[in-house]
Amino acid sequence: KKQMKMGAEYQRKDGRVHHLFRPDMQSTDDSFERVDMNMQFVLMVLRDYLFTGDRQYLVSLWDNVVRAMDSIEALDRDKDGLPDYDTKRNTYDAWNFSGTSTYISVLWLASLKAATVIAERTGNKSRYERWNSVLFKGKKSLEEKLWNGEYYNLWRNDSETDEALMTDQLDGEWFLRIMGLEGNVPDDKVRAIVDLIFKSN
Repeated sequence: KKQMKMGAEYQRKDGRVHHLFRPDMQSTDDSFERVDMNMQFVLMVLRDYLFTGDRQYLVSLWDNVVRAMDSIEALDRDKDGLPDYDTKRNTYDAWNFSGTSTYISVLWLASLKAATVIAERTGNKSRYERWNSVLFKGKKSLEEKLWNGEYYNLWRNDSETDEALMTDQLDGEWFLRIMGLEGNVPDDKVRAIVDLIFKSN
């Protein structure tokens, strides 16, 4: 919890979360372009609360959660509930994505679900309703844009699609489930995708 609060102090004004501390614990690497950092931050805030029950910790990071979520929601230019703009950079250092990517989208949907729980536990009804609405829309768009009948494509940008089978496409689902929350993707579909990933590896 102390490290999460320390990291939150370095959040940029526009809500972007830094990548890592460098060269010491008083400086960051000034790398704020990695889109998945924000979603991971929100998921970890909820994780810590669920593991400790410390509501004050949740309240203390509420503003950071809101700014982190707003920053990524602003990347949804076509308003379908999924980020599609400036989603290139991510934790996979040398692997740039394009448009709407499954890895980013599934993490985003997971962070939306996490954010609704945080909003509910902190008594922020308007944010709960807003994020729940985006989650509903985003889940529908994930199926329409990225599902190919067997797994989720790597990314789609307008008429261009990368059909690579990414092993980490369900990272956000994994995080939700280890926290004890229900996933956004149906269990049977998760099992089918994981089986295909295993067979194709």
